[in-house]
This record gives sequence, structure tokens and C-alpha cells, in this order.
Amino acid sequence: MQKKQMFSYLIKSDKYKIIYLLLVVLALYGHFILGLNIDNIWRSILLSFQFNYFNVLFFVVSFITTVHVIEAFNNQFKDVVLRLKNKKIYIYNLVFMNFVMYLFNIMLFGIIYFPLVIISNFVTTKKDIILLYDIDTWIYAIYYLGRYFVVLFFINIISLFIYLNFGTIKMYIFQLFILLLLIIEKLFGFNDKLYLSFNRDILISIFIIILVITVIIFLYFYLLKRRKLDIGLKNDFNYLKKNKIKLLLLFLLINVISLTLHLTEEIPSLEKIMFSNATNILKDEFSIIQYIIFLFNNIVFIFLILDLFIKDLNYELDNLFMRIKIFKWMFTKFSFVIIVTIVLKLLEYLSLFFCLYLLSTISWNIELVNLIVIDIVYTLSIEFSYLFLYILFYRANNIFIYYIVGVFLFLVIPKNVYNLHKYILFLLLILLIIIVAIFLITKKFHKKMIEKLRSN
Repeated sequence: MQKKQMFSYLIKSDKYKIIYLLLVVLALYGHFILGLNIDNIWRSILLSFQFNYFNVLFFVVSFITTVHVIEAFNNQFKDVVLRLKNKKIYIYNLVFMNFVMYLFNIMLFGIIYFPLVIISNFVTTKKDIILLYDIDTWIYAIYYLGRYFVVLFFINIISLFIYLNFGTIKMYIFQLFILLLLIIEKLFGFNDKLYLSFNRDILISIFIIILVITVIIFLYFYLLKRRKLDIGLKNDFNYLKKNKIKLLLLFLLINVISLTLHLTEEIPSLEKIMFSNATNILKDEFSIIQYIIFLFNNIVFIFLILDLFIKDLNYELDNLFMRIKIFKWMFTKFSFVIIVTIVLKLLEYLSLFFCLYLLSTISWNIELVNLIVIDIVYTLSIEFSYLFLYILFYRANNIFIYYIVGVFLFLVIPKNVYNLHKYILFLLLILLIIIVAIFLITKKFHKKMIEKLRSN
């Protein structure tokens, strides 16, 4: 069965008739309900595509189409799939058909929606500008729609790779999570939020797209090497469970004990949590307990990442890179470190929430979510920064300097973690640069590092 035949089957199936009907309803809703009485064509379009429930419906249509393609490959195209030479070709065909169907959906929607906007008697071509950006509205609208459709497509591909890696249930959970973010207007690129300047908006958009592509690449490589990676992840998990479980339990216990010191204080739940895990250290309010907790929490994570990397080099050096390439080894390690960090941080906050729930009161708000997210990103940045320094100074045979620089770094890094949520995109960019730098340095100099280890 050729791609044209696949496409023909997909658009002629009964399920696609439902998708087509939803696209028609969405186009009519977007224009006649949301954008009818707006005095500018581009403002009318923006109003529709920035409205949360319109976006939810658009995403639902897109997700249904992705599921439709997956089901067709699993059932109607099963014979074709069996004849494919390898997994890469299967992935390519699945992604390609998703892309074709995605473009077809946009084309059908556009054929219905945009003529309605243009010919409507209530919409004029009155000149209009985005005041904060000082640009014509039509320029911003074209930019916004371009980003909208690009990011939506990549989210669909992430959804597809989650299905391929982890199954249908995990894919549905991811899709529901995305829809929830749309409802509360917290998904970047799908609301009316503006930044300080248009250039800043473009830079943030480029970074987000790069980040999403990075996630797709990660899921792709994990899918190709899942069996080997699972073995590496399992070995590291068993190592932590056997050798570091007491340290990890102590980490959780210290934060809970710290929280009990603030239970009786008349302060919001958010502040109690920040005091307990030292994520809100202020320069003008010195607290030795908070500094100790901050130091302990970060040292635990730094120790974990260094230990996980060094243990293989110390104990499995002779046959390590005979069994696995340096890139695959590092990819497995990085994946495990990120997973462990996220899980530990979530366990930390769950234990604090549970303690507050039992012994005090807890008030939920979006700031708690902001705190968790920025704390995870901040912790990962600290971990990989110290790993980068270790590799850099170890290669230069200056471990003593590593300790000096490490202490200096602890003195100068921002310690008010919560306030960093304003700069989370910048922090993510730094994290990405550090990880890439570690990959490049290790790949280039790993043979010299191994020789140095053998000599020691």
C-alpha cells in the first residue's frame, strides 16, 4: 500500500467524517461566536486563536487525528508495517502520515474559516497595531499563527512518540495534561500574553521550539535504543536502591523536620514550604538553618550525579565502552539523572504537602506549581554545572581547583530559588547549553580520561 492509498483511506474513513464535522464546527465557532464583531481582520483571527476553549477544541481535533493514524497503522496498514525493513522506516512513515493529515486538517479548516473572516460585513481592514510591540497587527498575527501551528505539530509528535515508547494510556495522560494547560491558559504560545518586546517574544519562541525538538529527539533515540537503555537505567536504579537509599530517605526526612519548625507560624502554605526546603533565602534575612538545608539538599543531588558517572568509570572501565558507545552511555546517564531528580523533587513536595495536610492547613494555588517547576530546573542546572566542572578540571588534572571553584560557585549562585521562576526560560537555556557542552567535551576527550583513570 503506497502513501497515497494510506492517505486516501484515512480521509475516507468514518472516523475522519467526525473529524471533518468538528473542523466545520470549530471554524464556525471561531468566527461567528468569537470574532464576529471585531473591526480588524487580524484582531478577529487573533481573538479566536488566543481563546482557551477554541484552542482546546483545535487540540482535541488534532489529537483525534493522531489517534486515527495510529489505529490505522495498527489495524488496516498492519500488512504494510510488517513489510517495513526496520523500526526507523516505520517511525518515518508514521510521522510522515501524521504530518500529511495535520496539514490536511489545517487546509480544510482554513478553507472554511478564513473566507468567512474576509467576506464578513462586520470585519474591516482598519489599520491596527500591537501597542507594546509597536508593530502592525497583521505582522504579529502571521507570526503568532506560524508559531501556533508549528508548536501544535511538535506537541502532536511528542504525543505520538509517547505512545510508541510508553503505550496508549500514557499518551492520553499527556494529551489531557496539555488540554488542562490550555484551559488554565498556561501553555506557551496559545494565549494573549505579550512580553517586553517583539524581539524578546521571538527569542523565547525559538527557544521553546528548540526545547520541544530536543524532547522529540530524546524520545526518538530512546525508542530506537529502548532495550539497551532500559538495561542501563535498571542497573543505575538497583545501584541507588542498594547503596544510596538511606541518603535519599534522609534528604526527604530533613525537609519534613524543617517544615515542622514552621507549622505554627501564621504564614501562607507556600512560605512554609519555601522555608522548609530553603527555596526562598533572602540576602537581608540570614538564617543559618536555611543555609544548612540549602547546602545539604544541593550537595545530595551533586553527589548523586557525580557518583552515578564515576562508578562506571571506576568499576566497569575495562569493558564499558566495548559494550556501549560513549554517546549511548551518556544519554542513558543523563536520562536517569533527570528522571531521578524529578522523582525525588516530586516526592519531596508530596511529603511536605502531606505533612501540611495532616498537621496544619494547605492552600493550593498556581504559585506552588511554579515553585516545583523552577526548583526542578534549578536543581538540574546545579547538578549538571558541577558535573561539567568536574569533567573540565579532571581532564586538565586540576581536581583541587575543582573544589575551590565549586565552593566559589556555591557562594555566588542565586539562592532565592522561587524568584527565579521569572527567568525559567533563561535557566532552561543554560541547562541545555551545559548538557551539550558535557556531551562534546566527553566525546572528544573520553579516551584521554580513561587513560588517566587506568594510570591512577
